[in-house]
Amino acid sequence: MTTRVGYERLRQVRRAMLGGLSGTVVEVGAGEGRDLADLPGSADWIGIEPSSRARRRLAEKAAARGFRAPLAARAEALPVADGSIDVVLAVVALCSVDDLDRALNEARRVLRPGGRLVFLEHVAAPAGSGLRVLQRAATPVTAALDRNCHLARDPLAAAARTGFTTVSVDRYDVTGRVPGIAWPFVMYEGAISPARH
Repeated sequence: MTTRVGYERLRQVRRAMLGGLSGTVVEVGAGEGRDLADLPGSADWIGIEPSSRARRRLAEKAAARGFRAPLAARAEALPVADGSIDVVLAVVALCSVDDLDRALNEARRVLRPGGRLVFLEHVAAPAGSGLRVLQRAATPVTAALDRNCHLARDPLAAAARTGFTTVSVDRYDVTGRVPGIAWPFVMYEGAISPARH
């Protein structure tokens, strides 16, 4: 089931998601730190951000909240030990990674047994829909102008391919930015599946 919401309601969903995180949290594509205000102060946050410009602002916000300085790295090569993380978090970041499957395999590598992959992402519209055609047509522009953003990605399928089991998934059609268009988003929580043979 998909819920139709505006962007303000989606922001509330994001805040609730972030507020429920605990333990050691690796946030990939942390940007300029928009999510830091909503993370519990008790979380052990590790921010991953490849952009030096964004990382400078992120470092300021992290210091103000008492979090450690962010790391210059990409989601596809996380500079953390195997099995050392409770949560890998992405908020509108998986659209911009160079290799989605590699990034999610890295998430799987660093998560402890019982760890969680949590993301809130815009996703591909249904195959064959006009919106999917628009997403594909616009992607060369968004990739060039908006930090490599690919509008028609399917992180749910990628999570399954890379060995995650869905714990929960909420689907949203988000209205309000472009008249007449509802953009598909998902909020996902996944756990590591037993070892594949």
